[in-house]
Formats: sequence, C-alpha cells, structure tokens
Amino acid sequence: MYSLGGYGVKPPTPKSVAAKFLEQSANGQNSTKLDDPVTAGEAHTGWAVSAPNSACVTAWRHRLHELGASARTAAGAITESMNDYVGTDTSIAEALRKGADALEGA
Repeated sequence: MYSLGGYGVKPPTPKSVAAKFLEQSANGQNSTKLDDPVTAGEAHTGWAVSAPNSACVTAWRHRLHELGASARTAAGAITESMNDYVGTDTSIAEALRKGADALEGA
C-alpha cells in the first residue's frame, strides 16, 4: 500500500482489486490447460470421444480464453481510470496544502 503525498490516502479499492486480478492472471495464465478431449479419453480404457464432443470442448476452451482476455482488458482499463482519479486527488491535495501554507504564513 502507498500513501499519496504523505497524506495517508490509500489507493481506491477498485484499483487494488484490478491490480491483484492482473497479478493473479499473469501468474496463472497458461498454467492450467484444458486437455484435448481425445487425449483425455485415451487415458481411460474403453472411453471414446465423439467429434461433436471434441468440437464442444474446443469451443468452450476458446471461449474461456476469450473471457480471460476480456477480464484482463477490463482490469487494465479500471487501473488506468483509477490512476486518473488518484492523479486528480494528488493535484487537489497539493493545491490544498499550498493554500494551507499560504494561510499559515498570513
């Protein structure tokens, strides 16, 4: 956790969550694989996999990868948006500090 300009402002929760998601996603990406249904079937004596079943598993695998990519894109967009908010908060905090310094010296 960090503090904005020493004012003790913690990063907003959406940014923290998005950063954690991106980290976990990067760590786990491609570490879990959806096996080819034919390979899985061959590992079990007497099992057979039909072409429609194989096509279904392949379609789901493709869709899950698309969803993962969409989630990573969304988390990146949330992080960028929150960076804008944090930048605005920092600017406001700096302006308030300058105003307070001016009043203290008056």
